Amino acid sequence: ILTNMGGEHSESFSSIEEKAAEKIELFAGAKKIVYSSEYVVVGKLMKENYPQARLVDAVGFADKVPVSDDKQWRENARLALAFFYTLYIPHQTIVKRLKEMDKVVMKLDIREGLADSIVISDKGNTDVNSLSIALDQARAVAGGKPIVLVLSDICFSSIADSELYPRVAAIVASSGVATLIAVGNR
Repeated sequence: ILTNMGGEHSESFSSIEEKAAEKIELFAGAKKIVYSSEYVVVGKLMKENYPQARLVDAVGFADKVPVSDDKQWRENARLALAFFYTLYIPHQTIVKRLKEMDKVVMKLDIREGLADSIVISDKGNTDVNSLSIALDQARAVAGGKPIVLVLSDICFSSIADSELYPRVAAIVASSGVATLIAVGNR
């Protein structure tokens, strides 16, 4: 199963095409491959590189996935559903299992804060793309309340600071953060 091709861990790649090409190398010799052509480059590369494999596109299962407002859960559910069908598991069993499927566990720590606030800590991630994910989660749980972001230096990025921090600034500026508290020398 080729899981999502989102922005996570993309820093080391010059493009989504480069990332996809490297990921699909993992499927050499596979007889069945479940993937999502939601990422057009993945669908193209799979068909070009693995014509002998049974390719199962999870996009075809979108209408069979229970309704959820969690985009990542829906994507994972489509992939799981497609995989279960390749194993010829009965539909009733699959539907039951999807209802039991947990949401993706992130390294985000969400807690009740002071003065009716919610604190989301993403201290375990050092990927700049994780910032977008954390801010999306903050907006989802904030319920219209102002978002305060405490951001420390990103110390382990492969991107030069001169490129990294303008990117961080753009993410923060477009995210609806009301207050930014920056910690560190960068």
